[in-house]
Amino acid sequence: SFPSTGKFAARATIGTDSGSLPSNTTFDLVNSEYTSTSTTAGDLWDGANSFEFVYSRFEGDFDISIKETAKTHSSGTGRWGKFGLIARQELSGCSRHTIIQDHLPDLQDHRSLSGRVTHNTCGSMFEERDEFGPDVSDHPIYYRLKRTGNVIRGYAADNAAVETDCSNDALWTRIGREDDWGGGAPSKLFGGFANSEHDSEGEQTCDDDCSGDKI
Repeated sequence: SFPSTGKFAARATIGTDSGSLPSNTTFDLVNSEYTSTSTTAGDLWDGANSFEFVYSRFEGDFDISIKETAKTHSSGTGRWGKFGLIARQELSGCSRHTIIQDHLPDLQDHRSLSGRVTHNTCGSMFEERDEFGPDVSDHPIYYRLKRTGNVIRGYAADNAAVETDCSNDALWTRIGREDDWGGGAPSKLFGGFANSEHDSEGEQTCDDDCSGDKI
C-alpha cells in the first residue's frame, strides 16, 4: 500500500504479468506524481483483464482527474496498449467497468471512452470517441472520470486551466456516451489509474499528477 499522503489507497497487478520487469506503481510524495509501469501480457478488452492498477474504493459520487506528465514504451512496437482512469465493479474477472483512456505505442488509436456494459459478461464491450464540448486533440494530457448517481462520464482536455479548476465542466470535453449503469449499480466502485501494456512486447510507463476532490 502507499503512504497515507498518497491519493490512492492501494495497487494491484490484475491478470497476467509476464514482462522482464514486474508491473508496479510508485508514488512521489514531493510532486504528488504516480509512475505506473505495465508489463501485463493481456488486454483490457473482451475476455482479457490484464493491467496495472492503482486505486481506491469510492462510495457514491466521485470526481477524479489526472495530468499525464510523460508516457513511454520500451520497444515502440505493438498496438492497443491503453491507460487511463477507470471505475470497476470488481478487481478481477470480466467486471463491468468504464474507462477514459489513451493508447501506446501506436498512436493511430486516440483518446476514447470504453467499457463493459454487462457485469461478468466478457464480450459486452464498447469504445467511443465522439466529442461533446470544446474541440480536443487526439492525445490530450488531461483526463477526468466522474460518477453522478448511476452515470459515469469520461472527459479529456488540452486546457491547462483544469489544473486549478478541475471540477468545471465547461473546461472539459466529454468523450463518448454517458454510461448509465442503471439501478443495479453498486454503491461502491473501485476507481483509479489502469495501465495495460496489452501484448508484452515491452514495458509501458506512464507518469501522472493526480487531482480532484475525492482522491
